[in-house]
Amino acid sequence: QLDSAAVELSVVVGTAPDNLAAIRGLAEIHQRRGELAEALQYYRRALELARHDPELEETVERMTKLIAPPSSGDADVSVEALFDFDRLVQQLGAETP
Repeated sequence: QLDSAAVELSVVVGTAPDNLAAIRGLAEIHQRRGELAEALQYYRRALELARHDPELEETVERMTKLIAPPSSGDADVSVEALFDFDRLVQQLGAETP
């Protein structure tokens, strides 16, 4: 009965946007449905209301990694490797030093 629960919880959140239990309920429903991005939005919203809840902190951290796992080597990329500054300067009409 996830669908009917989601409808009811959405009504509660619509009338009481800071209702932590309803927000967590919606997060869990989306997670059970496999809608991880939506679940993560609700978990983050819940964490804003319960800032130092270790369970919510762990859940948000774990789901963030699931949705966007860190790719290898990204930390070693320099700004210079991403942009060709000489070319950009030429396109802007200035001279390269």
